[in-house]
Amino acid sequence: MSPIKYLSAHEKESPYYVLVGQSTLYVTNILAQIRELLILFGIGMLMIAGIGGWYLARRALKPVSEITNTARTLSAYHLDKRLPEKGQEDELGQLVHTFNEMIDRIQSGVLRIQQFSSDASHELRTPLTILRGETEIALRKERSKEEYQNVLGSLLEEVLRMEKIVDDMLFFTRADSGHIPLQNIKSNLVELLEEIIRKMQPLAKEKAINITFHPVQSNIIYKIDPGKFSQLMSNVLDNAVKYTNKGGSVNVDIKQLDKHISIEVKDNGIGIPEEEISKVFDRFYRVDKSRSGDSRSNGLGLSICKWIVEAYQGNIKIKSEEGRGTTLVITLSE
Repeated sequence: MSPIKYLSAHEKESPYYVLVGQSTLYVTNILAQIRELLILFGIGMLMIAGIGGWYLARRALKPVSEITNTARTLSAYHLDKRLPEKGQEDELGQLVHTFNEMIDRIQSGVLRIQQFSSDASHELRTPLTILRGETEIALRKERSKEEYQNVLGSLLEEVLRMEKIVDDMLFFTRADSGHIPLQNIKSNLVELLEEIIRKMQPLAKEKAINITFHPVQSNIIYKIDPGKFSQLMSNVLDNAVKYTNKGGSVNVDIKQLDKHISIEVKDNGIGIPEEEISKVFDRFYRVDKSRSGDSRSNGLGLSICKWIVEAYQGNIKIKSEEGRGTTLVITLSE
């Protein structure tokens, strides 16, 4: 018991004073109980906070876990899985959407590669079959010098065809990887076109096709890779001659309009069905070759043309009417 001393205001004048005492055990016990309750309450709150935080964190990070698990299952042969998008507008929702878009792009690229490999195998199989067949026939019995020469000539045609397919495939392999350098130099497109048409004349004469080129301007200067421009226009003219009947005509025109250069190649050949015009620039796509009777095409020429034109921020368009001819327009930006 602690003594409590109460003094009067006149303590110095009186020799008497009163001492009053009270036990503090009750108060001490209450404080101890309060302290214990606070400790238990604090421990309980920490446990609740920990469990709640773990639950919220697990729920918040569940999409990340799903992304991780989905990424682990992805391969070149299993690209059909996607994460569920629940319409969240937060960072994780954007991450899920971006991840699904990335898988879409990868799947599209892989499908293109698989289709390209399949088409290439199909294109190479035909000349290889012809090479094998003609070689086996030639070896069945002894033949004359002229017969062997004929067989070798036929074999050479198929070898050249295979070489063209392989060259075109190599072009796209380099193009897709960005390894095709463009050696741009200032060139006179009119002179380049005249030279390309001159080289195409022998092929046109075989079918009695007349190629006309009468440019209004004698000089149209454009910074371009002459080799790629020659490849572009050679493919375009080769198609025009190939799908024009004997005795037909092909007209080539070039104009410089403001800041654009327009090249037009028009023929009066067999034309292209309307439903197939949008597909002619796809790799290995060919309009029914039985309509032209020409099997030299491998379906890559116009795809190469489109790549070259787009490399110069240009565009290429086709207008065609079945049975009446085709007009191909190339626009290059200066």
